[in-house]
Amino acid sequence: MGIVKTTLEIPDDLFREMKAAAALRGIRLRDFVTDAISGHLARMKKADSRWSQLLPPPPKVARTEMRRIHELIQAESERIDVEDWSR
Repeated sequence: MGIVKTTLEIPDDLFREMKAAAALRGIRLRDFVTDAISGHLARMKKADSRWSQLLPPPPKVARTEMRRIHELIQAESERIDVEDWSR
């Protein structure tokens, strides 16, 4: 599974609460947020029987193409990161 870097705007008080909760559990904030989002999505899927109709499994060709696109995005992100740090 790949990793996507992104920027989110989160209210200060929620950020502090998340950071404290992660610290109390001895985990990284990134892992705390990933777990929280995964859990929320799982609850949504369970509560909404229409979920599987909304997101059917992609055909094999689409999965392969999505993997290729993800690799291109990852490579470009790494190139941009290197450029940012070299300034």
